[in-house]
Amino acid sequence: DDARAWADALRAWADHAAEHDGLSGHLGTGGDAAEEAAREVGDEPAPLAGPLAVKKTHKYRADAWVARHAVVDAAAGALCLYKDASAARAKATPDQSFDLRLVHDLAMRAKGDTADAKRFDFRVADARVKVRAGSRADADRWLNGLGQWQDFLLLRGADGAPRGAEMV
Repeated sequence: DDARAWADALRAWADHAAEHDGLSGHLGTGGDAAEEAAREVGDEPAPLAGPLAVKKTHKYRADAWVARHAVVDAAAGALCLYKDASAARAKATPDQSFDLRLVHDLAMRAKGDTADAKRFDFRVADARVKVRAGSRADADRWLNGLGQWQDFLLLRGADGAPRGAEMV
């Protein structure tokens, strides 16, 4: 199966990078390759939702953070940001939505020589989105979870069909 072989190759690369370059979590492995290898390629990752703060991009209020309720929408393959949890439960239109297949440079925020344990960034097209979690544990959970969802969507697609199967 092409999708399974591709996922195995990605896991091998992540293991190699973690051993030689100290790069763990770039493919959503969270540093635990054994647990990731046990997960089947087709298994949907765990639901991911909770509070996050997003930095405003307005030039006059550069230090303003906006509290949002974030949810990974499996059907849309997107990270959706709602005003609050009740809006997410009501399936309202999200304030912002980011297609996880287009997100790149998902990493902890490092400014200069220091890293903020609660912040992480990602890029969509030419925009950088700055996000802050409530704690270091929450930031790690979001980074690992978003990486797993991104891997799932890229390898299987939002519809659950394996990528590359149509080429066989």
